[in-house]
Amino acid sequence: MIKFFRHIRQQLLSEGKTGKYLKYAIGEIILVVIGILIALQVNNWNEQRKDKLKETALVSQLQSDLLQTEEELTEIKEFFLSRAQAAALVSKSYWKNEMLPDTLLINFSIVGTNRRYNPILGTARSLISSGNIDFIQSDNLRKGLVNYTETMDALMKDVIRFEETYYRSAQELLNEEYDTWNLIATYLKEDMASRWPADPVNNLSPFPEEFDAPPFPVKIEDIYANLKVYVAFQKYLIAHRNTFYIYEIMEIKTREMLTLLEDEGYTF
Repeated sequence: MIKFFRHIRQQLLSEGKTGKYLKYAIGEIILVVIGILIALQVNNWNEQRKDKLKETALVSQLQSDLLQTEEELTEIKEFFLSRAQAAALVSKSYWKNEMLPDTLLINFSIVGTNRRYNPILGTARSLISSGNIDFIQSDNLRKGLVNYTETMDALMKDVIRFEETYYRSAQELLNEEYDTWNLIATYLKEDMASRWPADPVNNLSPFPEEFDAPPFPVKIEDIYANLKVYVAFQKYLIAHRNTFYIYEIMEIKTREMLTLLEDEGYTF
């Protein structure tokens, strides 16, 4: 093609048609420029298509993380709500001078259990740290993602703070009062057996398969006369109640992010 255009230019020059030669040269330049612009546009379309595919993949994974986080936050909320309610029930019984009946002594036991849930932020952190967040076209989504990650990190610090300040303190108080757990064991034989199943091979269970009473029996009245036990349950209540509220805020923030995805047109 280049040789063909060169041949025409040379022919025009040899015939002395300078005016036509200049017009032809200008036309040729215009054609070349148009060709370059078309090539650039095609390349730009291809790059945009690739960026869109990349954005779709990243946001799809982000949405998956958010949906899983929302589901798991609902579950962890129920866990802490039940523990907070149990701690509140025990604490109220002190004020009303109404000792919990044997059938409700399970409330003494379950408040001592704890869990920590970390929201799924892998995709969000990767987007921000790697710079891939620039693939997301929506300014609102980019800003929302950064705010969401920072908020969740701050809330997790609160979860850890309540765990270390109140939950662990309550555990230490009750661990000093071994008779408390002996009393619980008295009335919760089946529960103890389920949490510490028999291990005939290695024989590692701390409880015998069957027992009539704990080795150091205590009356339930002794617990209600023990200030340390009362303070411990107050600390349990603070820890579980506030952790429940923190996870509830996390759940709300996660739902807001899912709503933002929909509002910005990211639906999969």
